[in-house]
Amino acid sequence: MHICRYGVIALTLCLATAIGTAQTTRYVDDDAADDPGPNDSSISDPLEDGTLAHPYDAIQEAIGASVNGDEIIVQPGTYIENINLLGKAITLRSSDPDDSATVAATIIEGTGCCNTVITCATNEGSDTIVNGFTITGGTGTFIEIACNPLCVDVFQGGGMRNIASSPTVKNCVFTGNSAQGTGGFGSGGGVANENASPSFINCAFIDNIATAGGGMENNGGSPTIVGCVFIDNLAFGGGGIANGSNSTPLVLNCTFIANNAVQTGGGLRSFNANATVINCTFNGNTAVNDGGGVYSVGTTGSTTTIANSILWANSPEAVFDAPGGVTTVTFSNIQGGFAGAGNINTDPLFSDADGPDNIAGTEDDDLRLTAGSLCIDAGDNTVVPPDALDLDDDADIAELTPIDIDGNPRFVDDTGTIDTGNGTAPIVDMGAYEIPDVPDCPADITDSVGGPPDGTVNVFDLLELLDNWGTNGPGANIATPHNDVVDVFDLLDLLAAWGDC
Repeated sequence: MHICRYGVIALTLCLATAIGTAQTTRYVDDDAADDPGPNDSSISDPLEDGTLAHPYDAIQEAIGASVNGDEIIVQPGTYIENINLLGKAITLRSSDPDDSATVAATIIEGTGCCNTVITCATNEGSDTIVNGFTITGGTGTFIEIACNPLCVDVFQGGGMRNIASSPTVKNCVFTGNSAQGTGGFGSGGGVANENASPSFINCAFIDNIATAGGGMENNGGSPTIVGCVFIDNLAFGGGGIANGSNSTPLVLNCTFIANNAVQTGGGLRSFNANATVINCTFNGNTAVNDGGGVYSVGTTGSTTTIANSILWANSPEAVFDAPGGVTTVTFSNIQGGFAGAGNINTDPLFSDADGPDNIAGTEDDDLRLTAGSLCIDAGDNTVVPPDALDLDDDADIAELTPIDIDGNPRFVDDTGTIDTGNGTAPIVDMGAYEIPDVPDCPADITDSVGGPPDGTVNVFDLLELLDNWGTNGPGANIATPHNDVVDVFDLLDLLAAWGDC
């Protein structure tokens, strides 16, 4: 009897605890149906409670009402506010983070001077998630007045500022932010990470400005930047990314396009830092002085490790080491050449380096590899890091990172290319993009110029087959079973496979 009584009490307590800690989904909509002041957060729905029927009209309201484990869904609109995650382990997301149109239409725009649009400064961890927003209009948080010998105001983090925190940021676009306040010195136009180790996954940093780190600045900590693009950011040092003060960032599967440095490090600059760059593509970045692609310098030592990457069309050079800086490059394609195992110096054969608009340095630039590129199957499998962030959502974090910047399989064996990389086939490609897996299509013998198969069975394949009629040359084993002779059976199978594979 007493056992039953205590059992009932225990069950009641457990149910109460479970109910109390259940996840709550809160909604934000700046022009909901019952909102008397659309797009004006100062005039709210009198029944506003964060439900879908009566959503909050400001993101910070929803954050304030949330507890650990909650989710906040923000409907498309422009939210003019500066927000702080307040150390809460919550998910803040747009209504469809995987849809680029939704991301473009769900905007958090900074207000006032001087501001950071999103702040994480209360020990946020990886379970604080920001997913699927366009973040713009930040001008940086005022930090101090620095005198050396002239005095200037110092600002930090236009779009986002992470202080001793490690949030997860996914599918976000940081654009049109600066970290210069009213005209002073600033770091991290898009994002500033101060002794922080956040993860940025599938994000874009476009047209941001700072003194150091136009796209991103890392000062201490170990940020992870995966599958991100840095386009047309500007800084005195580190147009795309600036690393300093013993930071140890990992930059994986990223592209750096047309970033600019007034002084050094158009794409990436490291000062007293230890950066690792794997499977990245740097194209069209510039620096007025040195290191259009990558620049390393240090007073206490600065090392940059580059592997499986492509640095092409960067000016004045791909890689530059100033005193105290040491860059190690392996299994990479470096224009102008660079000493190191597996390195090459040859046109990477990008699909369309200046894009359909024929303007290099814009978002439509296509840096995917094409057939015949010597970057295919030429990387080093042993340096591809484990999938610690579980990018493919298969719960396997021990496997090597399995996808490229497009989300396509990272390890693909191109049967038309001789493996020149390191490891057991399939060998990883150089650069951010892996060449796609071509379907098994034996009738696809060649392309239009006698090169590797191109994924289409057409007149060029037919001509190649006829040219080898009666021999054991290309096309001999299209038909099954194989007889090692090009004959009518191979011809019939080729005609049956006509078109795209």
